Amino acid sequence: MKQIILIILTLSICQFSFAQSDLLQTGKQHLKKREFKQALITFQKLLDSDKSNPKAYFYLGLSQYNLKKYKKALNSFSYAIRYDSGYSKAYRNRGAAYANLRQYQNAVDDYNSAIKIDSSDADAYYRRGHAYKNGFKDIFKALADYTHAIELDSTHLYAYVNRGNIFLQKSNYRSAISDYTHAHILNPKLVHPLYSRGTAYLKLGEYQNAVDDFDATIALSNENYLAHYYKAIALLGMGEKIKAKETFRTALQYTPQSDTDIINSIKKYLK
Repeated sequence: MKQIILIILTLSICQFSFAQSDLLQTGKQHLKKREFKQALITFQKLLDSDKSNPKAYFYLGLSQYNLKKYKKALNSFSYAIRYDSGYSKAYRNRGAAYANLRQYQNAVDDYNSAIKIDSSDADAYYRRGHAYKNGFKDIFKALADYTHAIELDSTHLYAYVNRGNIFLQKSNYRSAISDYTHAHILNPKLVHPLYSRGTAYLKLGEYQNAVDDFDATIALSNENYLAHYYKAIALLGMGEKIKAKETFRTALQYTPQSDTDIINSIKKYLK
């Protein structure tokens, strides 16, 4: 009789574990498909049967984060950490929730914790760099973290983009061009690296390269009025006055009325 009871208990535990595993996988599939509301419901259902499951809290937090429910996400990540104090991804993503709530010191503290647990986490360095840049305007620490992220992961697209932005801001145009080129290779359909590389070429007086990048930007985003505008500036630098005027006219069509500086500049060139 005892053996039968043990067998029944073992089967029940196995069925319970399989059910939990199925819910976890189903929720993760919803996340992968960006079905965040369905994912949220699935992970909440999982937590109804296991209120101390750190993975369930973590993925619930990811669902809430992607739905821009940052305070709720923060709470879920905190529960994940409570039940697994070594959960580095929970620290990293709680840091991201703090950053979106503009609580940058808390964000940095969590990124530090994530890095302490897993020093190979490139995204933790990247996100900490972002917090330093956006929250504390410390571009030197941001630059160091973006660089470390790239050293750990040479395919980290946005580490290249944001380091390139700093280089462009600091007039280090060659380094900016290099980073934007890496980013463009990683994602040829991303507009920002092409446009920003074009502005770097323009600053260096490499007008044909600038025109090429602005053309590529326009091919991806035809209504990007600044790409039209700066292409016209580059054409002027090449002595192509007629083409420049035509391009200024196109830029004017797309320029929003709120950008009076660009509108007034174009009108001066068209006189």
